[in-house]
Amino acid sequence: MRSTRSRLVAAVVAVVVAAGLGALGLAAEPVTIKYYTLAWQPGVVKAVRETVAAWNEENPDVRVEIVWGSWAAANEFLLTSFLGGDAPDIF
Repeated sequence: MRSTRSRLVAAVVAVVVAAGLGALGLAAEPVTIKYYTLAWQPGVVKAVRETVAAWNEENPDVRVEIVWGSWAAANEFLLTSFLGGDAPDIF
């Protein structure tokens, strides 16, 4: 199950990055994307950390930054992030 989650997260990140960079012509510049997650279960948290660490190691030009959130504040965080122009790239 853990490897399935890891593969899913990596696939989502790869698709978003490839589409975004290709469309914007940013492939030559290093990029950091924010991944907002509400994961709280120890196994899922560990899988997210390991997957992002592996991604960052294998893809130095496209870094992923994990933004840990909580279910209690998710709506407010996303609303203010979008209104403030600093929303996470993946959530």
